[in-house]
Amino acid sequence: MRFAAVDVRQAASAADIVYESLRKAIIEGDIAEGESLRQEEIARMFNTSRIPVREALSRLEQHGLITTRRYRGAVVAGLSIEEIAEIFEFRALIEAEVIRLAVPNLDRETLEKARRYAIDCASTQLRSTKRTTSISTTSFIVL
Repeated sequence: MRFAAVDVRQAASAADIVYESLRKAIIEGDIAEGESLRQEEIARMFNTSRIPVREALSRLEQHGLITTRRYRGAVVAGLSIEEIAEIFEFRALIEAEVIRLAVPNLDRETLEKARRYAIDCASTQLRSTKRTTSISTTSFIVL
């Protein structure tokens, strides 16, 4: 008998596949905050039973991506103002340290590329701010 051996420990389970797919969709905003996640519908989409879906939803809840509500089932969780502020504070601390450690290891070409990117981002932000201010001012005047 000849066949290729497969290490089943390396294969993803149905629950893992459902979890990763839902996690990615939530993080990327494809599934909106407050949107219900119906077990039957998800199971049908993945051609599986509800058991792996329940396991995936349980993991998503443990990671704070969904909440389970009575009579509504699983719902995509949102972030409170405090959580958003905490994330930005943490990122400000971490990103500054990462940059401090990375810059000495960058070559001139990479630094120049980063400088151009920063300038492009700043000018895009400036144009966006002017457009938003213009729209806001126009809306205010019309009202």
